[in-house]
Amino acid sequence: MSQRIIECVPNFSEGRDKAVIRQITAAIEASGGVKLLDVDPGEATNRTVVTFVGEPEAVVEAAFAGVKRAAELIDMRRHKGAHPRMGATDVLPLIPIAGVTLAECAELARALARRQNLCGARYPWMSGEDGSEQCESWDIGLCETHITADVAYAADRYREITGDGTLDGALSQLYLETARYWLSRFTWEPDRNQYSSFFVKGPDEYCGAAVNNTFTNYLARHNVRLALRHAAMDGGERGRLKHFEEHVALLYDPKRHLYLQDELFDRLEPMPDGHAQGEPLYKSVCFDRMQRYRALKQADLVQLMTMFPDDFSDGEKRAVWDRYEPLTVHDSSLSFGIHALLAFRLGLEKVGWRYFERSLCFDLSDELGNTGREGIHMAALGASWQALVYGALGLWSDGGELRLTPRLPPEIRDASLCVYHRGRRLRLTVRDGEGRIEQEG
Repeated sequence: MSQRIIECVPNFSEGRDKAVIRQITAAIEASGGVKLLDVDPGEATNRTVVTFVGEPEAVVEAAFAGVKRAAELIDMRRHKGAHPRMGATDVLPLIPIAGVTLAECAELARALARRQNLCGARYPWMSGEDGSEQCESWDIGLCETHITADVAYAADRYREITGDGTLDGALSQLYLETARYWLSRFTWEPDRNQYSSFFVKGPDEYCGAAVNNTFTNYLARHNVRLALRHAAMDGGERGRLKHFEEHVALLYDPKRHLYLQDELFDRLEPMPDGHAQGEPLYKSVCFDRMQRYRALKQADLVQLMTMFPDDFSDGEKRAVWDRYEPLTVHDSSLSFGIHALLAFRLGLEKVGWRYFERSLCFDLSDELGNTGREGIHMAALGASWQALVYGALGLWSDGGELRLTPRLPPEIRDASLCVYHRGRRLRLTVRDGEGRIEQEG
């Protein structure tokens, strides 16, 4: 009979006091029968992720010992960090060490939705190896529901760019199950004739749980449209999803041609001057105070404009930029690159270049003061690539075709790169403000 092994990855709400962390891990090891694999403290989040394995009974006993010791040592009344915790032990996932199929992952997503009394499939904000939520706190994992629609968006972009039809069946199921989730997560308000989202937030993590966050609602509508377009369903379900698509709340001020962050943002207190410079605000301002300021860690709507470039007019994109760029403090590693992307597309080449440089050199400049302790920020690297290729070069794929609409800053005279698109090797060249796409080989 093969040995039964499971993994436990508890998150303890202490990432700065090494003595406390050592006492917790010592309690885990002292219980016997487990092997400690990793201890990963995060100073900014003030959280330590511990990983250990063993037979189920031993892992459970070790987990209990660690939780007990954490409760004795950690005072949550004094806890501060980028992601406020739920308790001394924030999450305590148990993970089987075995292969997990795509179908099993889908069932885990459904189970996660059912645990929250919802239908369909919900994807975790912070995923474990087995697809389980690793950050089930009310202010982060439970209200950043947009991640479910983000998964559907990414799957559709893959299909659009590659033309790969081998996953069509699985993607149709994904679109439908996640659309069912959104229908159960929103609230129908008959007096307003709209579906509203309550207690959600978009990518901006400084806002509190809001009402009708536009990023979330727009992505949810897109998710439902994908289901209506690609999934088979009966007439009753199609009618319900179509009703949602036509009546989801999207906050828009026609006088200013401006999409609004959410129903609360404009009522918040302006961010005062005088906070510590050169470090993220989450190191000096507690979350309860931060969520009541009219300030953005990263702009939801700037991100939205870059994800759906053909859905919005240049005037609407510029209105979003003019309103939200000055209110963004860029305490996220994703922020500089995404702002550079939209700035390039708007023809703001000088501003775009400044943001691009800060994104590209994010870790070399140690923008958040944590690169040495916590490692390279992959979001900044990815956003830098997108800013250059999708922004400055203007590459985009739509309807199976590539297009270039270059907006090179003065610092880049010309550019050339190769991409593979639907089985063809293509050379993309930008020179003298003109873009060309030529097949190679």
